[in-house]
Amino acid sequence: TGLEEIVIPDTVTSIDYRAFMNCSHLKSVTIGENVTEIGDYAFQDCSSLESIEILDSVTEIGDYAFWDCSSLESIEIPDSVTEIGACAFANCASLASVKLSKGLISLGGASFGSCEKLTEIEIPKSLKTGDWSGGGPFSNCKGLKTVTFEKGTTRIAKYLFGNCTGLEEIVIPDTVTSIDYR
Repeated sequence: TGLEEIVIPDTVTSIDYRAFMNCSHLKSVTIGENVTEIGDYAFQDCSSLESIEILDSVTEIGDYAFWDCSSLESIEIPDSVTEIGACAFANCASLASVKLSKGLISLGGASFGSCEKLTEIEIPKSLKTGDWSGGGPFSNCKGLKTVTFEKGTTRIAKYLFGNCTGLEEIVIPDTVTSIDYR
């Protein structure tokens, strides 16, 4: 379709499965203040999507929600989001800036996988786990150079940065007591 802009009204509480999938001309999305969930595949393959404003009513971003949104350059995940699904932002070729939620508990496998322009990330202390059987959340982010764990982090989970061959610096606070294998 020729749809270029979406403003989701405040009356909407959920953006469901494949709601705007393959809207290749879509450039911007503004999400209403009562949306709590962005469902699986909701904006998958929206290759022209440059900006999305996610408000702090959202608590969950589903699997593949923004997969292959190749024009998306930055994303700020509000602190209300506790869960980001598998491959949610994977293959976003232009994604260079990500600010994760300070309330994030779970990241799905390859949630930011193959985002090769991403050069730095801060991992919030709230992150506990995720389903990483398909690869760690930042797997194949070959441009990733700096990783900082938020002060107060006590455990660094396994598989976070598989095949991140460009890593140069990892900042680990003195609050960490456990580093999982790999």
